[in-house]
Amino acid sequence: MKADIKKWGKAAGVRAVKTAAQTAVATIGVSAAMSEVDWLMVGSASLLAGILSLLTSVAGIPEVDGGESLAAMEEDIGVGDTVYTKGAGVRRTVTQVGDNAQRDIAGDMEPKPWARFDNDRWAYTDILTKKAPDDDGR
Repeated sequence: MKADIKKWGKAAGVRAVKTAAQTAVATIGVSAAMSEVDWLMVGSASLLAGILSLLTSVAGIPEVDGGESLAAMEEDIGVGDTVYTKGAGVRRTVTQVGDNAQRDIAGDMEPKPWARFDNDRWAYTDILTKKAPDDDGR
């Protein structure tokens, strides 16, 4: 799951920089002339916006694992674990794990972890969870 956390870090960093830049533009925009810009306020407001963006991203961002939280991405799946397919709630036992290299959006090769089950089927681990589904099947 380190690849997912690395992917989250990149996505959260990009979001934080964009948020800080948007805040700087908005803060500068309220000044009538460049000489009237309070640069200390622009810097502190932008920095605070970037930090708040990172903290908000811990709860999940849509660019990574369908918006799953950072804590959920840290879940390691190993041989012998009972896992459930997210959304469907199908219960399976893991018999083998590995990873395939795949290109991410930027074209970089990233490992894509997978798991094989007792019925000889397999799935990428980003659609699996150790947490049993709720009564409503989620």
